[in-house]
Amino acid sequence: MGATTDDAAIRDLLTRYCLHLDQREHDAWVDLFTEDGQFFVYGTSFDGPSGLKEMATTAPDGLHMVGPALLQIDGDRATSKQSFLFMDAVTHTSRIGWYDDELVRRPDGWRIRARRCTFLAPDGPSHRPGRPTPEDDVAAISALLAKYALHVDQRDPDAFAALFTPDARLEIEGRDPLTTDEQRRALASGERTGVHLPGTPAIEVRGRTATAQQSFLFWNATTGTPRGGWYDDELVLTRDGWRFQRRTCRFLFA
Repeated sequence: MGATTDDAAIRDLLTRYCLHLDQREHDAWVDLFTEDGQFFVYGTSFDGPSGLKEMATTAPDGLHMVGPALLQIDGDRATSKQSFLFMDAVTHTSRIGWYDDELVRRPDGWRIRARRCTFLAPDGPSHRPGRPTPEDDVAAISALLAKYALHVDQRDPDAFAALFTPDARLEIEGRDPLTTDEQRRALASGERTGVHLPGTPAIEVRGRTATAQQSFLFWNATTGTPRGGWYDDELVLTRDGWRFQRRTCRFLFA
């Protein structure tokens, strides 16, 4: 298949994405993706046919208008970037942003391997449309702090590492700072077995950055002894949501 034919086939695929979704043709829309296809929107990944079907059936009714796609084709793979405007059929409110796509050629034609939706909010690119309220940010940061305790207690190293920005620092009293994802995964994999019980955080949001302070108690499951202290956090709002930029852990007693 020549480059011109590939270009036309991919543009047809992207057109069908909007038409099938707007006309509630859910099965036809899901078929535009590969079997392991993913759609990232609102900070959530909808994976595979079942996840994509869930996203399509719960999305609001409306109309998608898209701009010309910027394509880069390399053999059986391609990328696409495309601006969009979505008009809600019920509220008549609009959302704007762009799609970033990974595309692959299958025996039956081109398919979407991954699509990431980025909204253009008043404060800049965001994983959600509109201007978030302070209550939205506090709730999202509180959820991030809770996930820290859960992921390390449940020994989920990948989920734990994803809570941090790539250049974040995790400073635990008595240890060298952890500055890479590999080091943070090792912490979650090898940390003592037990349960972290965090207290209610004090959160202060300043636009796309925030600080948080929080007491905690760690109960060691092996020794049956507690250890308490404080977390001091610096947080930043990324395109994937709030993340730790720096977390400092200080202990009250050994």
